[in-house]
Amino acid sequence: MTTETKYQRKETPKIAIKELGELLGERCSLDEEDLKKHGRDKSHLDAYNPDCVVYPKTTEEVVSVVKICDKYDVIMIPYGVGTSLEGHTTPIHGGIHIDMSLMNKILHCSLEDMDVTVQSGTLKNQLNSYLSKKGVFFAVDPGSNATIGGMCSTGASGTMTVKYGTIRDNVVNLTIVLADGRILKTANRAKKSSSGYDLTHLILGSEGTLGIITEATVKIYRLPKAISSGICCFPTVKDCTEAVTKIVQTSLGSLARCEYLNTAAITGVNKYFKSTFTEKPTLLLEFHGETTKQVEQVKEKLVQIVEGHGSFGLSFTTDKEKRDKMWKIRHNVYYALINSRENCKLFASDVCVPISNLPKIILETEKEFKERGVFCPIIGHVADGNFHVNAPITDEETELVEELNENLIERAVKYEGTCSGEHGIGFGKINSSLREHGELFFEIEKKIKLAFDPKNLLNPGKVYKNL
Repeated sequence: MTTETKYQRKETPKIAIKELGELLGERCSLDEEDLKKHGRDKSHLDAYNPDCVVYPKTTEEVVSVVKICDKYDVIMIPYGVGTSLEGHTTPIHGGIHIDMSLMNKILHCSLEDMDVTVQSGTLKNQLNSYLSKKGVFFAVDPGSNATIGGMCSTGASGTMTVKYGTIRDNVVNLTIVLADGRILKTANRAKKSSSGYDLTHLILGSEGTLGIITEATVKIYRLPKAISSGICCFPTVKDCTEAVTKIVQTSLGSLARCEYLNTAAITGVNKYFKSTFTEKPTLLLEFHGETTKQVEQVKEKLVQIVEGHGSFGLSFTTDKEKRDKMWKIRHNVYYALINSRENCKLFASDVCVPISNLPKIILETEKEFKERGVFCPIIGHVADGNFHVNAPITDEETELVEELNENLIERAVKYEGTCSGEHGIGFGKINSSLREHGELFFEIEKKIKLAFDPKNLLNPGKVYKNL
């Protein structure tokens, strides 16, 4: 039996929920507040509650859950902490959430091989707290305190991509549970392999549609001995974005972060944090090095570049407390903007283009939003061409901003970019992905999906059009 809403929902049989309850006891939840909490992520998209939420603790328990769901054709959606922004974990077709939050053990850390194996529910901050005591860290930094499994599922990246790469560059192998309950390990721990298809990278970014990630081995790095963070402002967006292009072209190897906030974003930050940043296009920067001298030498080159593009208010600090405060503000821009208007929701979208096309796409986007009367905060990991429009909007503005977002994506593709640099597809950008890649790409994706999940039980309605 199905229930018709905006999406066709498939009812979860009561017998399946009963067996899940017998398997997990109190870790099978039907609590209304729990269901509501799991029914949406941090996006502006509609909420749809799951029929129940289960909390496994081991890969073997995930296998048992999956086998019950397979027996009764129950939709399964793996869930981290719900920080995604395109409806990745929203159960639009019904089903159950497999909440991985209790699978948060750090299983093995090898300083010799510079990798660590964790259960998929391990939080990024939890992992780095553990690693810092050993003088190392996990470098992928999406801002939110996401789970490692969730980061793998969405193909996450973040503020330190320019130096350390995305999650795709930092995963050694994955353990996943397939739709029928079989366990697949995608690779071993060797630094490279030419043995067969690269299933690790196939799973990364698949958003729980091909399997349920239960463990991940990821790369770690030595904590840098010298760190310097800085801020500088520019008269115009053009000056700022062209400076970024020059910074990247100069190949400043110690550059670890290069974050952009436009005037609207800085205005929102100042209002929320009671800060006094100059309300102009701004870059936040960070350099990592082995020695203070190395970082200072790179910083000198940077100063020449940004001053050549009219920068002002340039300041740097090596003080950890001041650095942490600056990056805490950057990571909490979401909360600053969602609190910048009463009764608003945050429309968050991202695109990514080649660096050479970054200045014109940001200028064109700001111009169009301004002409249509929409407040347009933009932030971004601009050293890799990725930026986010984070617009606080009312329900009445949703249709207009969706139109502006479609225009943004069209520009990104026109400029040889992508509809999403790191947010992923979920159910919010399926049509955008289709326009970017074309029907043949989708047909191949569908064949891969059905090879892994012939019954279409794993997070249906995400990444692809309905099968």
